[in-house]
Amino acid sequence: MMQLMSVKGSPYAARVRLQIYRKNLPVEIIFPPQSGLKSAEFLKLNPIGKIPVLLLDDGAALPESHVILEYLEDRFPEQPLRPEAAEARARMRLLMQIGDLYVFAAIGKLFRQANPAKRDAEIVAKADAELRRALGLLEGQLGPGPFALGDDYTLADCSLLPVLFFAALMAEHIGLENCFATPRLAAYWAALQADAVSAKVLAELDYGARKMLVK
Repeated sequence: MMQLMSVKGSPYAARVRLQIYRKNLPVEIIFPPQSGLKSAEFLKLNPIGKIPVLLLDDGAALPESHVILEYLEDRFPEQPLRPEAAEARARMRLLMQIGDLYVFAAIGKLFRQANPAKRDAEIVAKADAELRRALGLLEGQLGPGPFALGDDYTLADCSLLPVLFFAALMAEHIGLENCFATPRLAAYWAALQADAVSAKVLAELDYGARKMLVK
């Protein structure tokens, strides 16, 4: 059986867990070695030194969340999470890219300001503005709903769920205004929260992420 090395608070591992749960895939979810992600043991599997890592049936290791998502869709095409039309697939991947390259970039800057004792108000204000611009880009590419591309849940939703979770978490933690105030984003976030499989992953993320914030 394949295995996914994952921790609950990782947004990148969360998107793969969501796919695994949604498709009920034969993939065991395991923790990385206790020696840590920079240990020789882990780096032998993934020289990049990050999770998630999918351990294949032959023992080979496949890193990077989007690569893993696409591999699992190719390996298990039943209950597809990719649309059939080429344009819809391209739009799905565009949403995934916007989430990672623009929204997460701003969230990362806010995450580094999580400690109130070391917080720089000017950096927070700039990162908050950057986050809202990035969310605006994302909203502009969303379909009619309820999910990212429309009625069907896709890899875009798997990818964006942890992005929006961390946007909401950091806004709450730092005391920023609601970052999902626009109608389409608010409706999309509500639809994700109301989805049972998404809610399971959100609970895992909440548990893991808040432990990281305490540290």
